[in-house]
Amino acid sequence: MNDNTTRLVPTQIGSDFVPLNRALTWAEDIKAWQSAAQAMNRFLDALEATVNSGEVESNWSRAASARVFSILLTLMAESGQYRHETSNPASDMKRHQMLMNELLPGMGKLRHRAVKIAKDYLSRPVFNSLAPDIKDEIFPLLDNMTPDLIRQAVVMRDQSRVRVELEVSGNVNLDNVRQYAETGVERISIGALTHSAPSLDVSLDIVG
Repeated sequence: MNDNTTRLVPTQIGSDFVPLNRALTWAEDIKAWQSAAQAMNRFLDALEATVNSGEVESNWSRAASARVFSILLTLMAESGQYRHETSNPASDMKRHQMLMNELLPGMGKLRHRAVKIAKDYLSRPVFNSLAPDIKDEIFPLLDNMTPDLIRQAVVMRDQSRVRVELEVSGNVNLDNVRQYAETGVERISIGALTHSAPSLDVSLDIVG
């Protein structure tokens, strides 16, 4: 994608996005990450301009339109963050502090941009039937994370100055829910209430 591009080409949007997201994921120092973040923000500038112009719903194929959502959902779900947030502070404290103070809050801002663009897209006339639901907030889901990792996520959320409510799910049950509640998140989902409920063995015999 040319840096001067103000609109995205539907056939190239995926090939434009993948290397940018890979650069975010594999950045090893702050200089490399800042360069990757700037490139991703330019891509999001172009994507936002394309969405707001109406070109996506009027000229793009359904497959290309779906790819827009796929890209935005990828950024919302991860934005290159998973590899960095699993860094072991004991192995490199300097790098860990860089991740906590610079990279992860910056990735939070990229995710916030992705949420905004997704809402803008869903607010286009073609999605009018969804308008009442789009007004509802989108809550990031912290899935299958330990209480310690979730506390770190809450700190990163607070440092990013992007105020969103966080929801926890995965490996939460009635025995450990208090540990998760004390991390500072706003919502907790306990799947064990349904998928781990004891079953009732019932059989039906029909005698003719």
